[in-house]
Amino acid sequence: MEARIQIKQTNIFYNETEIVIKSLDNMDIFKGLYQFLALDYPKFYKMDFLGKLAYLGASFLIQYNRYILNCQDVSLIGMNSMSSYHADNEHAKLMQDGAQHISPAMFVNTLPNICLSEIAIAYRFKAEILFLIQEQFDVTFFREMARLCLKDNKSKYVLGGWVEYRGHHDWELDFYLLS
Repeated sequence: MEARIQIKQTNIFYNETEIVIKSLDNMDIFKGLYQFLALDYPKFYKMDFLGKLAYLGASFLIQYNRYILNCQDVSLIGMNSMSSYHADNEHAKLMQDGAQHISPAMFVNTLPNICLSEIAIAYRFKAEILFLIQEQFDVTFFREMARLCLKDNKSKYVLGGWVEYRGHHDWELDFYLLS
């Protein structure tokens, strides 16, 4: 079994079919996709952009493959080339500006694997979490990592793939749900 979601700027594809969401025309895609999926996860608004993108991609796959909600044995694998660069810069700016108190939530977002941890917490997944930094998405390598997670029934499903946030209008997500 396999499902795939791709998000790049305002283009969304589910299993290679473009999903057109009319309400996204003049709206922040993160907020619009959150509303379209009718999600109710208040922590979403405290996430950094990388976390929001990963959460929305995973939530889209879960909404269209609801049987996964009956399983906690879901491993999460994420990859990108810039780690948590955007959050790192925001954190560094606060430090340079002499901020008296930098919230622990801001520091936590400087860890790229937190975007996967948010998914695990929200959906109560309890298998492996792995985040890797690569120059570009190597789907063959991702599939090999997924195969290792699925081997010996340690995980029933693997969710994840490429999630990259470079800036305000420059992001991409290519997530898979594999079994």
